[in-house]
Amino acid sequence: MRPREILHRSEEWLSKKTSEVQAKSQAEKIKKRSTTRYRLAKSYYNKRMYAEAIAELEEVIRTNPDYMAAYYYLALAYEASELYQEALREWESYLGRDPHSRWALDARERYESLKNKLSEEPRR
Repeated sequence: MRPREILHRSEEWLSKKTSEVQAKSQAEKIKKRSTTRYRLAKSYYNKRMYAEAIAELEEVIRTNPDYMAAYYYLALAYEASELYQEALREWESYLGRDPHSRWALDARERYESLKNKLSEEPRR
């Protein structure tokens, strides 16, 4: 192999490794921000500040769609806000993504209970 070829391959390898490191760093930053926002959302939820919790949880999901706990608490916040259709949608979303987790049984029960409640309400 000629020196120029070696140099070119080395530069390609270095560029690829730099991109990988940058992507990993960015992913770690997103995960850290998601965790911070999720904790803030739970704090809002516990203070019954549901609109604020919903906004934070939606942002967590937008930036980190694999953050399952955010779906769970988003459904809870919608339900507590009496936004039942949105709560049903989020319970479905959670169960579709995480059907066998430790929270799935509770989520399934909440989903079914809410679905029954809505089917029993008189139509306006």
